[in-house]
Amino acid sequence: MEEVDRLRERFTELVELRQKRDLDKATAERSAAAYNEYEAELWEEINESSIRGAIHLEIPGHGHVAFQKRETYRGRVLNEHELIAWAEENGMLAEFTTPSISKARLNEIVRTKIEAREPLPPGSDFTATRYISMSFKNKDK
Repeated sequence: MEEVDRLRERFTELVELRQKRDLDKATAERSAAAYNEYEAELWEEINESSIRGAIHLEIPGHGHVAFQKRETYRGRVLNEHELIAWAEENGMLAEFTTPSISKARLNEIVRTKIEAREPLPPGSDFTATRYISMSFKNKDK
C-alpha cells in the first residue's frame, strides 16, 4: 500500500494528462471539421468565380501565401467482385490485386506464440504498445 501511496501523485498526473489529451483531441476534431467545411465552401466560391490559376496574397502575420484550387480523384471499390471481373476481362488483374496479410489474424497468431513462448512465424515480428488502463467509476465533485 505504501508503494501505491507513493505513486498517487503520478497516477493523479496521468489522469489529468489523459483528460487534457481527450479535450485536445476533441478540440482538434472540431477545428478540423470547421476547417474542412470552410475550405469546401471557399473551393465552391472560387470554382464559381472567374478566377483561374493561383491566387497570391499577402496575409498579415503569414507573409506571402499562394492559394490554388485543386481536385484529386481517387477510386473507391463499391463491388469487389465486379471490379475484379472487369480487371480480369481487360488483362489487368495483376495490376489490381496482390496477396495481402490479414493483420488481425497475424496479431492473434503472434499473441498466441508469445504467450506460449514459441517462435514467431518466419517473416514476422511484433511491436508492443504499452499503456496504463484507467476505469472511472465515479468522479469526485
